[in-house]
Amino acid sequence: MSRNIDQFNEAVGKIFAKLYSEFPNEITLQISEFTHEDLDKYKTEVDVFVIYQLEGHAMLVNRSIAWLIEEGYIKGEPNKLSQLDFSDCRLTNKGFVALGAIPDSLHSTETIGDQLVDIAKDTAIQQGKDAFGSLVKTVLALGSSCITGP
Repeated sequence: MSRNIDQFNEAVGKIFAKLYSEFPNEITLQISEFTHEDLDKYKTEVDVFVIYQLEGHAMLVNRSIAWLIEEGYIKGEPNKLSQLDFSDCRLTNKGFVALGAIPDSLHSTETIGDQLVDIAKDTAIQQGKDAFGSLVKTVLALGSSCITGP
């Protein structure tokens, strides 16, 4: 699988885990929570304004959150000036239902959301990173079936 897709799956897995553990509260998602990059390297000062022009993994995280909003898995508002956070974020019904599922194919008694929360606590091991991909694909497939039906 491409490195970009692996990074997307890991970022989305962590985003889902954060929102699932905070549900139904609205929270601010900080890009810094989901990337190891030093975001100051993207900072530019123009007059009295500080602007961030994200690239690399930080941009991937930003675009992943934006995509989840566009596809209806989460709601939230981007900070258009800094690109460093999204405010008022919460799972939508579509996202919550998909994360609350217990698919037979995963041979588990925990919801997908609970599994993602557990994995997000320790992604240093490769097994955890690989599990993000499988769980994220399952959530996105379940979310798609909410729209199109079985």
